[in-house]
Amino acid sequence: MSLNQPKITAISPQIPYEEQPCLLSDVLARVAKGEIIVIRNSAFMGSQLDQFNQIALNQIKALISPQVAHQIQSQGWSKLHLMLDGEQLYQVNQQITEATQSFLLVWGKQFVSDFLEYSNPFYLYSNAIFRTFIPYEIFDQNKRELYQHLGSLRFTSPHRDSWVEYALTSINLWIAVDRVSLGNSLLFYPQQWRKEIPPTASIRYVDRNYPVGKPLRFALQPGDALLFSGEHLHSSELNTTDETRCALTMRFSLTLPQGTYFNQWRSWYDSRWVSHRWKLLAIWRSFFSYAHLGYRLKNQKKRWHSFKNRFLQDKTSVDVSKSSQIMLNTNLTLQPNIIQVKDAHTCIVRTENGVVEFPRYCRHEAADLAQGYIEDGKLYCPWHSLAFDLKTGAYNCSAFRPLSFTKYEEN
Repeated sequence: MSLNQPKITAISPQIPYEEQPCLLSDVLARVAKGEIIVIRNSAFMGSQLDQFNQIALNQIKALISPQVAHQIQSQGWSKLHLMLDGEQLYQVNQQITEATQSFLLVWGKQFVSDFLEYSNPFYLYSNAIFRTFIPYEIFDQNKRELYQHLGSLRFTSPHRDSWVEYALTSINLWIAVDRVSLGNSLLFYPQQWRKEIPPTASIRYVDRNYPVGKPLRFALQPGDALLFSGEHLHSSELNTTDETRCALTMRFSLTLPQGTYFNQWRSWYDSRWVSHRWKLLAIWRSFFSYAHLGYRLKNQKKRWHSFKNRFLQDKTSVDVSKSSQIMLNTNLTLQPNIIQVKDAHTCIVRTENGVVEFPRYCRHEAADLAQGYIEDGKLYCPWHSLAFDLKTGAYNCSAFRPLSFTKYEEN
């Protein structure tokens, strides 16, 4: 392979998840089948990233100081948390996001049209995301400033993009701005591809008891990228490293995007008009789409219900109680390293050092640890890969106190 030749591989949603070589001409067809595309060593992506970095560093020079911009340039984005406090992290993230939108829109267009050599019109989502996930120990100290900024400064939980109002046909381009390691990666659950997953009341994440399976994660270098359907169940790995993970997300659709729940309006640009001086024309088809109409009608319906509830209150009583009984496992047969539910609040597992009993729900975001997995003597939460040692109870993140559990010695 020449130095300028990108390495492109594809991972099937079927086990085992092995990277297989992928031709450039096959990329979009394989994404449509649920495969995850990995792009490494691309001169095009590297060149575009250099331009992004220059714009971003100029913003830091103006917003913070030239000294901090120089430190980032020499040490990398991975050390961002050592240079900025929580409020500055928020300001930098927002400023860079706003300042780079036009550039990222053109980058997205060139990626599809030039890099993937796709000749037909397509649609680009109007807002790219600059994701800045600092080590969780530091995030925990700055929750007041960072927690509300889901997706840009705070981790996400297992979801499909259509659950948060992106189009069903969205394709995500996820780009590493600096090194991405196992411990601060993006998580995929390929075995859930095309499966019908019961939505939660919020329609944002899977139910905490849903068996998502063991996640797939990646180590990437700056400029490396992942290309995947937004309908893949995916999440953020809790950052248990000592580095900030910075990444970019752009979205595009090969057909006119349509919404799902119509709670939000998300505009998309026609690729034929993105670089045109009359760029506003790029959005016209999006405004006349079924998605925009659905949003407008639902918004009017919400206003009517708000008026009705305020001035024409319905006195009919409604029983909102629910039955959420959990079947208890009263006849356990313990197999090595197979997590089982002992009761509604407790799990139990046989390890090489004896039987361990521990709380069922993760103390981070209350995911069901019965759906977790064991690797190298640690039990991993399925949602964000937070793990604790089955011998000591110590977590792989110092922001959490060691887990209290009961250990039984076997004869």
